[in-house]
Amino acid sequence: MTIPANPVPAKFGSKVRSRISAGEPVLSPSLRHRAAELGWVLSGKFALMGANAALMLLLAWVMELRRYGLLVAAISSQLLLSRVLLLGVDFGMIRLRGLPEFRENSGKIVRAGLTVIFYATSVLAPILMTFWLLSFWLPSMQAPLWLIGSIFAGAVGMALVDYNCCCRLSELQYRAAGLVQSATGLARFVLTGSAAVFFSAQPHLVFLAYPSAGLLIGLALTTATWRANPLKPESKVVLRLLRFSLWLGATNITIILSLYLGIFILMLLRQEAQTGIFGLSLTVSLGFFAVYNAFGEYVFPQMARLGNTKDLQRFLTRALVGALVVASACVPIVIVIGVILPRFLRPELREMSLSFYFLAASMLLLIIQAPLEGAFIYLLRPHFVVAVWLLRVVVTLLLGFVLASEKGAFGAAIAQAGAGLIQLGTCVVIAVIMLSPSVNKDYRARPERDVDL
Repeated sequence: MTIPANPVPAKFGSKVRSRISAGEPVLSPSLRHRAAELGWVLSGKFALMGANAALMLLLAWVMELRRYGLLVAAISSQLLLSRVLLLGVDFGMIRLRGLPEFRENSGKIVRAGLTVIFYATSVLAPILMTFWLLSFWLPSMQAPLWLIGSIFAGAVGMALVDYNCCCRLSELQYRAAGLVQSATGLARFVLTGSAAVFFSAQPHLVFLAYPSAGLLIGLALTTATWRANPLKPESKVVLRLLRFSLWLGATNITIILSLYLGIFILMLLRQEAQTGIFGLSLTVSLGFFAVYNAFGEYVFPQMARLGNTKDLQRFLTRALVGALVVASACVPIVIVIGVILPRFLRPELREMSLSFYFLAASMLLLIIQAPLEGAFIYLLRPHFVVAVWLLRVVVTLLLGFVLASEKGAFGAAIAQAGAGLIQLGTCVVIAVIMLSPSVNKDYRARPERDVDL
């Protein structure tokens, strides 16, 4: 059974269904329905992050501290390598499926993305094995084989789960995408938590259990997606998706670097205690980064189906208003967390609230920025997204070393918030210029030239 290029939800009316079947851009038929769709995306994100947070708290209680630190480093490596394996084809697939030329055989684009992941995985495996072999001659690089296997399995599992979630999002199956993320978080919590509690004498089992949950779910979803899209993509389709998506992949890697840059700065300044405070503040504030991710995943699939830049302008205005509403709704939550959470921490960690406020503010700015990034991708200019995130990295570095050297974690958080404000302002300026009458061109009418970057 093949997945249709433009699946039509049964609850839509006949007029809406006929417009979707004809390939015309259609937004959700009611505000209530749009809220329900966004609710599924948000619930999936929060379920995944909530399960992960609960799991990490449990592991912190039952694991020896050095082992726990090694696990955190391994999980971070899995996340970074999963972005490398994806190379941006998850959201690149969503965009190219929206092009008129691929609507009749969009399954080729889906398979092309999986092909890229498979090839990238085949390259990563020997690289990690080589690293393990070199560790025998370089004592400073020694790593047990089970640790290398954990990092590899976790990276592959995360990449497959995220790609299959984007496949559901590209079909506007928000409920399915939310359920996949929720199931992944729950399975990871149960499997890894059980290994930590019942096999505490064998901590390496925790390292293997954590990636196993995502890998099993990712393989099951990939098998179903592969069978549902039997059309084999030509090599030119794979290369076209890869060329377009490389900028998106670079963006993902740059985003991860920018989020954790404050920790690296404080470590270079040898402020270990302040690094811990900043890390705790960042961990709590990442809940609002999930809102940014979820809002972008909700908006972009609908944006990809718009017919021209005039539709984009109208949709972007509504999306920005929605982003402001979502960000404003998060402000009271930020205040409550900043007031209540420090009361449950050790005295030396209670100053984290000031850092948390600025880091949370930087995340709320990202929510407003999400529709603008989607517009850049719609206009087939994904390198603009990379550019604004690189700008954030540079500004954070410049401000971070100056402020963190004097104010520690608080200074690093101020640098992150300031860089976020400059990043948002730059996105607004670029969007205004690109959509102005004197510059605006219908990029969608020339997809071949713009995609082949």
